[in-house]
Amino acid sequence: MLRALDVGGSQTRIAKAQDNIRIFDSVSFEIDINLPAKTYDEDFLNDFIIKAAPRRDLINTRYVKGAVGDLYQGKLIVIDNQSPKTEQKPTYVNAIYAICRELIAEDLTNVDVKIGICIPVAEFFSAQVAYDATIRANLAGSYVINFPLLGRDVVFNIKAADIFVFPEGVIAAYAFLKDRQFTNGISLIIDAGYRSTDITILRNFKPLGKGARSLPIGGINLEAFVIGELERSGLNITREEAKEAFVEERIRNGSNYYDVKRYVSNAKIQFASELKNGIIDTLSYNGVALRAINNVLYVGRPFSGEGNDSIKTMLSLALGSSIREFEVSNLATANVEAVMGAMMGANSLQNT
Repeated sequence: MLRALDVGGSQTRIAKAQDNIRIFDSVSFEIDINLPAKTYDEDFLNDFIIKAAPRRDLINTRYVKGAVGDLYQGKLIVIDNQSPKTEQKPTYVNAIYAICRELIAEDLTNVDVKIGICIPVAEFFSAQVAYDATIRANLAGSYVINFPLLGRDVVFNIKAADIFVFPEGVIAAYAFLKDRQFTNGISLIIDAGYRSTDITILRNFKPLGKGARSLPIGGINLEAFVIGELERSGLNITREEAKEAFVEERIRNGSNYYDVKRYVSNAKIQFASELKNGIIDTLSYNGVALRAINNVLYVGRPFSGEGNDSIKTMLSLALGSSIREFEVSNLATANVEAVMGAMMGANSLQNT
């Protein structure tokens, strides 16, 4: 089985083809392996036990996802910005879960799985640590995953030679490989995720020096900005309500609705400002002036939306009108689409 993976802080995306992508919530709860299985909804795959895996600290651990997590007092497991993504346990929990969902959907077990996976640019291009080797070592091997509510094991194997690693954001830029405007000169790739934003500088489509950096800012900060603004106005909301506020621009409190467009706009302004400062710092570190940038490519859900109040427009205005703008067709799934394209031979940017 061949699959492409993009494990994010908010969502995990797995592709069977460039136009066949499934998305799962990345949030998990680790629970006692001996607790009785409980059914919350009709999804019997949201409770799983890792009985065998290459990474030792995963063996004999159990996780639940989705609404079933409300039935247990589990430990929240999420990808954070405290350590490299390739070293974090949730990265592998979510990769394993997504692969198992695919195998069950295809009614497969005892098979070899070939995967392509993207990692943050700062890790991919690191001169100090071979993080691509880290993720390969943690993924290569044999797996036995039990689904208590199904009463069955899913067994699969991943060979080291069947793991292909790509840089987030940069792999998405391959959609413009034949566009000479983009491949000539200096291009800036900004890939905004839920917990971090990857910034990469390319000169003639090649990474420039140490021009790859991951900033600890993403969609979660947008939510925090809105929550903070509303708290100062005496209104407390949850993160889920904050997410909805960006879509609806209003929130419900009892039987009343409150217009929060101003707060959402302020959050976007603050987010764009922090991104601009991070971009300028990255450029300065690499000896590149802002005026030298020819192109900018936007990737990631925070850049969705159009108009003067979109983060993309705010950031573009801050960077300067002389920079040509490029945008992938699917902001949320661009990386996993590109990884699948690479796996099918569309390009060769990978660490093998």
